[in-house]
Amino acid sequence: MKRIGAETIAMARMRFLCNYSPGEGRAINNMARGLLHCRAPFMRPAAGPGNFPARRRAKPRTGSNTYNPPGPTRPVKKAAKIGIAAVVAAVAVGLASPLFYETEVNEALPAALDEMQTGLTLEEFETMDEGSRSVLVDSMPEDLKGMIMDASARKVRPVSENMDEDGPDVLKRGSFAGLAGHAADGDAKILDVSGTRFLRFENFEVTNGPDLRVYLAPDGSVSQGIELGKLKGSRGSQNYNIDGIDTDVYNTVVIYCQPFRVYFGEAQLFPS
Repeated sequence: MKRIGAETIAMARMRFLCNYSPGEGRAINNMARGLLHCRAPFMRPAAGPGNFPARRRAKPRTGSNTYNPPGPTRPVKKAAKIGIAAVVAAVAVGLASPLFYETEVNEALPAALDEMQTGLTLEEFETMDEGSRSVLVDSMPEDLKGMIMDASARKVRPVSENMDEDGPDVLKRGSFAGLAGHAADGDAKILDVSGTRFLRFENFEVTNGPDLRVYLAPDGSVSQGIELGKLKGSRGSQNYNIDGIDTDVYNTVVIYCQPFRVYFGEAQLFPS
């Protein structure tokens, strides 16, 4: 037996209830099909063995007497992570700050020097006689040596010296380079000023250190060199009298840390 659909039944009902001409019937049929196409609620097929309504997904049960508070939302979690990261970054920056480091060094150095020798200061260490200081350095811990070097490096000692006579003859010249991890820059020149020779530094700068000395040395060897005196400044132009020194033999300028026997910089001299 042929199964009659819901749409056929609906159209038959409309023909039965209405007395219409063939032309009117076609209009009514078209109207009925339009209504069925729109799936009007009263024309939708009822639920049956072949037409099951869609099942709703069951919500998970959490217990009738259990309250589960909602967890933090994504924006809250993100804000918490950002806050923690900011705190960690602030602590890291504070520990790495030069101010923090300098405070620690400035507080520790005087106590460490006083422990080595009662009442000893950095200034006294730099100016004390060679014999006494050498004995002190031989028994000095490496960390204290490092603190002294760091404290000295933070001090800039500017100097500015001119030549009294215009247009001196430049006999030799060279450029400074740093040694042993220290910075050095600028020019070294051998000048003849009215028959007197000078070693002149121009545009000069070097990492400051405790009791730096200036040497003219053969190929940079301080042990065979001639000391010209204390470095007048860690930055700026300065002059040293070298009259009577053979610069063909003593052909390299050396900046040398006397207490710790460390090379800070050198400039090899070449004829101009």
